[in-house]
Amino acid sequence: MRRRRVLLAALVAAASPASVAGAQSVARASTFAPPLDRPTPIAGEVLLRGELRSSFDGSTFDALTQRDQFPRLSGQVAPRLGGLFDPAAGGLRVVEQDPDGHVYRLAPTGAQGRACGEAGVASPCLAPRLDTLAHERLVTTEAFAVTLGGGLTAEALPAPRMSSDERSALGWLAAAAGLLGAGALARARRRARRASPFGQVRAAAAEARRALRGDATLARTRDQIDELFARAGELEQARRACAARLAKIEPARLAARRAAWAGSTAPDAALALAALDVEAAEADQVAVDLASVVAGLDRIASSLRALVLRARAERGTRAVAAGRDPVEAMRGELALRDEAQDEASHALKS
Repeated sequence: MRRRRVLLAALVAAASPASVAGAQSVARASTFAPPLDRPTPIAGEVLLRGELRSSFDGSTFDALTQRDQFPRLSGQVAPRLGGLFDPAAGGLRVVEQDPDGHVYRLAPTGAQGRACGEAGVASPCLAPRLDTLAHERLVTTEAFAVTLGGGLTAEALPAPRMSSDERSALGWLAAAAGLLGAGALARARRRARRASPFGQVRAAAAEARRALRGDATLARTRDQIDELFARAGELEQARRACAARLAKIEPARLAARRAAWAGSTAPDAALALAALDVEAAEADQVAVDLASVVAGLDRIASSLRALVLRARAERGTRAVAAGRDPVEAMRGELALRDEAQDEASHALKS
């Protein structure tokens, strides 16, 4: 492994002697010689330039393509995919390319790079394919690495600058998104409050007050709505207290302690078990109290909704109106017309 590191370091130095320090610390330089023995994390877009040639078979490689001379072929060989780096494995994509000039601009895809994760480095990264290229030629990576020569550099590109108008627009968009998010959160909280037992009481009480407004015969009933709402407030305080206490109780731990002391042969095991039994009974009582409180809130909410239904003006409406029925009146008029026609007919015959 040490020999492999030395050979690959020599390769990088031969490719670009002035960028050895950049290969050691990518973060401190915008241009560097990317190592071919390990993935290199990058912060954003990167520009890859250059080409390497292998004395093993005469093949040439740039960042993304190779002109393969293995086996040796006559004539000009067209480039094909499969260069020194695998963009997809590093969480990168090609945004600009010049295969003839051996220049490629890569940008992050936003997805986690497979090779980055396997190497334990941040994504995106430059994922080299030196092992694959060596295996295609049935030689070791170290043996293939020493056959490469040429120049290959990577330039970390700065993030694009935004104009003042763009920054202002982005600020407005961020503010709008924040307002929309705050509004959605507020609506979700309101829905949650309305769906709670006390929220149901509050909504039912408001509807009951509207239904009884202006009805002097139900003045005392309106006062009772306030009493019901006050009682619901007391039950809501009890519900919150019981829910908070119940959240602090650990039934599994309590059951485990009771089982441990039940099987213990210690002289005072019975005393500890008796105390745990009392604690368990009180814990069960908290759950019972909580259920009773919720039942009380549901009872009040249901009673208020029933009050609205019962106080409606149309309650008790029947098919036949009391007193003069317009249907019967209409039928009577038709009967009178028929009688008048019959009388006229008899008069004409006589």
